[in-house]
Amino acid sequence: MTQVVDRWNLALLILAGFLAIIFPLEVLLISYAFLGPLHYLTEISWLHDRKYFTIRSLDPYILSVTSLVILFVGAAIIPAMAELVWLLLLLAFCMAFVKRWTVRALILSVGALCLYPFIGTAESYALSILIPTVLHVFLFTALFMLFGALKAKSMLGVCNTFLFVLISIILLFIPFEPSVLSNFVQTNYPFLLI
Repeated sequence: MTQVVDRWNLALLILAGFLAIIFPLEVLLISYAFLGPLHYLTEISWLHDRKYFTIRSLDPYILSVTSLVILFVGAAIIPAMAELVWLLLLLAFCMAFVKRWTVRALILSVGALCLYPFIGTAESYALSILIPTVLHVFLFTALFMLFGALKAKSMLGVCNTFLFVLISIILLFIPFEPSVLSNFVQTNYPFLLI
């Protein structure tokens, strides 16, 4: 069964790579608008079974409420402060690995102090935006693929993991030509042609 799934994954990886070359924006939009939410819907029960990888029973609720408050209220008050995402990531780290509240508070305080000099910089903003995409989607997907392949002792699964990374790197270096955008995209999203 594993070999069948790995063969399908191989075919789908190659297909997705070609589609991303031919229809870059459409693949991005489909991934974000449909595949992403489907992924999260299937992931919720899996995360729930693992207690959201947190130590204390109230941690998932605290993290959820804090995320909503920081991302919506905090971003409304200080819209340019994308560094709030860094604090949420640090809070999630604490809830996954640190049990004592005093140690959590110390880690968050030191993290906030280390973050302070970078507030408002273009680099910090860019990296903050990349956390949910590059860190979560790309890195975790690659790690889960590799972990599953090693657990199943599937050489094809390991090859698929490296192919996933290789295709992603190749796509980064393919020159983007606005002419590859469909007529629909060129008509409705002219700012992409700038």
